[in-house]
Amino acid sequence: MNYLSFLPTGIIILNIVFIILLIFFERKDPTVTWAWLLILTLIPVLGFILYLFLGLTPKKRKVFQRKREEDEVKKYDKKLISAELNQRITEFDHLEQSIIRLASKNDLPTGIGYNQLQIYTSGREKFADLFEDIKNARKFVHANYYIINDDRLGDQFMRLLTKKAAEGVEVRLIYDRMGCRNLSRYSIYKLEDAGGKAVPFAPFVLI
Repeated sequence: MNYLSFLPTGIIILNIVFIILLIFFERKDPTVTWAWLLILTLIPVLGFILYLFLGLTPKKRKVFQRKREEDEVKKYDKKLISAELNQRITEFDHLEQSIIRLASKNDLPTGIGYNQLQIYTSGREKFADLFEDIKNARKFVHANYYIINDDRLGDQFMRLLTKKAAEGVEVRLIYDRMGCRNLSRYSIYKLEDAGGKAVPFAPFVLI
């Protein structure tokens, strides 16, 4: 296989990535953005190298530095989690240990020790249990949903959360702005007015 044949395609892909990054960092100054876009178009890849040396302000360099520091912290945390995991899974057989490690590497719940798992194959059964658990909550209700529609089911869910918040239970809701675009803003207002908190994940931001 001649890998050199893929070189032009690779350069184009890299240049597109560079352009996206450039638009993100220079979005407040259209003149500067157009100037660097022209350079990137005329001299792909090399143009981005020039941008790294000439176009980055101290503030932007700080963003890259913070990203590197966060990556280092995450890498260190993963090592600690892995070490603790290896100590806790010795009681499981080889297959179970492999599954637990696979879940951990993919940032999925490992489900080891003192956990209870309920598998639902019916939405009706799942939401019946969910609503019952919310009704019985005494200390807190923490919920995270991608889609909450402005329908009978969504209305019942929001009403229950609002009721528990009014009773003094700690209610926290994280919802996706896109997935919950049909959710009534008034229902969120009522939840917050009752003492609960609702925050969107990945809110819309105008560039």
